[in-house]
Amino acid sequence: QTCALPIYDSMGIGSKLTKLMKEQDTNANELASKAGVPPTTIYSLIRRDSNRVDIDSLIKIARALGVTAEYFCNEEPEPHTRAEIGRASCRER
Repeated sequence: QTCALPIYDSMGIGSKLTKLMKEQDTNANELASKAGVPPTTIYSLIRRDSNRVDIDSLIKIARALGVTAEYFCNEEPEPHTRAEIGRASCRER
């Protein structure tokens, strides 16, 4: 019996941000307002899709989306909400 391993594509911050915004049915202006950052910051992150970002802005954006800042830094998907982190640590015990 074979097992297919998931293939993780290396998503930049902009791709992950876009994915989360779609999942949460929000847009860049709403997210910027909620995070307390200028909308241009959100648009710039999406357009550049790089892994370079001001850490203070990233933390604000992550909090507004209900995820950890580390979610944007990891190449492989890992638990990123508080509830998922709790479930993952329970399974490891």
